[in-house]
Amino acid sequence: MRVWRIDASKSNKDLLLRSEGAPYGSMPEFDGNRLEKCGNDIPLERRRKLRNDLYTYDPAALIVSDKAHSVLAGCIEESAQCIKLDLDGQVAWLVNVTTVIDCLTSESDIVADSDRGFTWIRYVRQYELDETLVSGASLFKIKGIETKGCFCTDLIVSRVIEAGLKGFYFSLVFDSSAPRGLIKFERIVPIGDFYIESGKRGKACLPRENPEAFGQELVPLRKPTASAAERIEPSGPSAEGPEPAPYDGPALDDDIRAVREEALASLPGLPAAAGELSDGPCGALGSRVCGSPAMLPGEEWPEGPGGEPLCFLAQLDMADLPPLPGFPEKGLLRLFVGEGPEFGLDPSDMAAQAGFRALWAPDPEGAALRAAPEEAEDGLGWGDGPWAMRFAGPFESRPDDVDFRVEGAFAKLWNAAHPGLPVGRMHDDADRYASDPGLTWNLSSREGASAGGPPAVQVGGYPVFCQDDWRNWEERYRPYDTLLFQLSCDWDRWIAIGDGGRMCFLIPSEKLAAGDFSDIMYWWDCG
Repeated sequence: MRVWRIDASKSNKDLLLRSEGAPYGSMPEFDGNRLEKCGNDIPLERRRKLRNDLYTYDPAALIVSDKAHSVLAGCIEESAQCIKLDLDGQVAWLVNVTTVIDCLTSESDIVADSDRGFTWIRYVRQYELDETLVSGASLFKIKGIETKGCFCTDLIVSRVIEAGLKGFYFSLVFDSSAPRGLIKFERIVPIGDFYIESGKRGKACLPRENPEAFGQELVPLRKPTASAAERIEPSGPSAEGPEPAPYDGPALDDDIRAVREEALASLPGLPAAAGELSDGPCGALGSRVCGSPAMLPGEEWPEGPGGEPLCFLAQLDMADLPPLPGFPEKGLLRLFVGEGPEFGLDPSDMAAQAGFRALWAPDPEGAALRAAPEEAEDGLGWGDGPWAMRFAGPFESRPDDVDFRVEGAFAKLWNAAHPGLPVGRMHDDADRYASDPGLTWNLSSREGASAGGPPAVQVGGYPVFCQDDWRNWEERYRPYDTLLFQLSCDWDRWIAIGDGGRMCFLIPSEKLAAGDFSDIMYWWDCG
């Protein structure tokens, strides 16, 4: 028996939104209960003509096309409440799943949080399900994570594939015949190593033209990423040897604050350029986010690992920048990323230009705007770009708390002052000696909020991460010491990078000085 989580493919640009002007409380909670509202009472609107059969809306609710409802009605009518919607003249159906099964066993690997005495499941790393409870179900929710997703068995998947429905993304979460531990999720984003994306072609997908392949023996549909244990390398003294003994001495909050301030002050400010996005026009060679890139004659549109065209992200004309150390005075950089769930990010190798690409033209004369291939014509599905980037004079950027250079400086200063209380990094390690186990993270959060966040676009200087700097964990990424380009989420323009995230492209300073853009590290995070 196999169980899948249902999501709209991230290449699916059919986004539904709460109607403009509708109060936030007007949207129902999809927690497994029936809704009293009818379709006319649910304030939803579409941004464009809907082209797929499952729409991007809420992980706890499925909104499908009229065709998809006809195909699936026979196997979902007992599990869900189906409400007909009129989306500006297009018929759609809200599938409110009302079957909730308490099937997660104690062998599941669950990440939970506690807030004000209430414990809730943040996400599940490994699903172990009670087959006797799930057997016979076709569409359901799992108790404890009712608002985090809808799940189904093979019946739904096979019908979607056989009918050629588009826009569905099925992540395999459980297979009773698979070896225990094979199917894991390392992050809150529901991306596993086994999945089916309906209506798509390529090495990473199961083509709908070959539905017979669905019944074959389970094999990875993409190369599994390395586990966290395999990827992470020791970064300091705390990672060496046995786990340190519990600390029962006096709280050292003041010492931690003082060493943190000293570590931050020990690093120099770096010149950076802040860019703002404008709805105004930009020339063919102008710096922009989204739209169409300027391409030289003979340049080929970059493709992903499955042969699919990548999506154009941004174009940076070096002549638009103020003078920055190491950056060329002219030249055109074009950045492309994947349209899949991770925007082309490969956590197992963030410098492998497979799911993303950088094209560099030191002399862009003769470059002309080029439209994307048909398969990528919708781009990343963000707002109505392109948006021109306008850069001001350079400013002095300061390092983020989690920057690997700050963490290294903190460890060096702390270990010199407290030789009997070693740390490998400030966050988590130093908190062992604090009154609050989240002291350093709380300091980072408060200062980040008071600073107002980074600019919409930043070139040069220190990157600003939403969560952590991966260079703390893997030494192979530490040569990538210069921020080449950073783009932050912008809800006003519907530049949606996860949940309020940002994308960072980093390059070794010596490669930048040499004009070599073939070696770039790409990372994005959110939350």
